[in-house]
Amino acid sequence: MPKTQGDYRDQKGGWYFKARTTKDPDTGKWKQITHRGFKAASDAARARQKLLDQPTPLTTSGTILTVTEPVSDFLDQCEETQRLSIKTLFDYRHYLSDYITPWIGSTPISDLDPQAIVAWQRQLAKSGGTKNGSPLAPNTIRLARAPDIIPHQSKGLCRFGRA
Repeated sequence: MPKTQGDYRDQKGGWYFKARTTKDPDTGKWKQITHRGFKAASDAARARQKLLDQPTPLTTSGTILTVTEPVSDFLDQCEETQRLSIKTLFDYRHYLSDYITPWIGSTPISDLDPQAIVAWQRQLAKSGGTKNGSPLAPNTIRLARAPDIIPHQSKGLCRFGRA
């Protein structure tokens, strides 16, 4: 295997690779990993590719980022900047506490995909009522998955599927 980008020869004739893996959301800096001690460029390239192919959960300060955290942070930011009206913020916090947190709030953002969103919507349509577990109306489900409520990385996922 020929040398690929990110693989380097060291002064002693061995090979190593460098790879950027994740961006720290707090500092905005990329995390760079260097592994040394490979006898051939192909070994370094395979190890680098294996590292890059691993799924990397979105993290903040070393913990896995769940759905509830960025939504809550987003609502706090909207409150500070007065981006949304008081009534809209109240409604969004209600949707978060009643329809998002109990069902998918502890799900890591990296595990949130269109199938998870559709499954969540179906659960709400089947027994999502907070008072008696009755089915929710389609409009309530639509409001609970509004792009402003589930922002950032999962924004595009909200458009997939319906209950």
